[in-house]
Amino acid sequence: MKIITLLYSSIFLCASFCCDPDDDGLLFFDADVPDLASVQDNATQFNVGDTLWVQVSVPKVVEVNGDSRDISEIAGNSQLAHTNFRVFQENGFDNPAPIIFSENELVSSVGSVSVSNQYIQASAYLQGDFFNSTFGIILKEAGDYYITGDEVRNGVLLISVETSTNIVVTIYSNIVNANTENNYPFAVE
Repeated sequence: MKIITLLYSSIFLCASFCCDPDDDGLLFFDADVPDLASVQDNATQFNVGDTLWVQVSVPKVVEVNGDSRDISEIAGNSQLAHTNFRVFQENGFDNPAPIIFSENELVSSVGSVSVSNQYIQASAYLQGDFFNSTFGIILKEAGDYYITGDEVRNGVLLISVETSTNIVVTIYSNIVNANTENNYPFAVE
């Protein structure tokens, strides 16, 4: 019994030194860079069976308070950035219906794309001076839709640069020609 008590005491003592939630040692680098995502040809009208193509292009060097900063270097020479999109279908209710895609309804042209619940996760790879991702959504049903970013930040796109350091790099952006709610509307006939 004494050994078990000693073991539990050791675990709690170790946890208090190793896992202090108030001192995680992370530093944060945030930047606002508009218009980093776009829908191909700014298209808003589609037919069932068409593919809506989305491009994400994040410059490796961004301007912050008049200074040029290399976000790949800040993140430990990162080669990868991620962002999430969501698609909603307008309906007669107050809240539009989130569309949950399968992997078969997404196509990746540059970078990679995957699905997690109602999120489309686009991964952009560093190519020269830009983190690039191009993916398509196969449109299978008629209706009025919109594509948007993060729900917590009112549709703003959160682009996270993968890091090997203690610095969290986040770029805030939008989809070109999105409305004031950061939604890019489109119709499928």
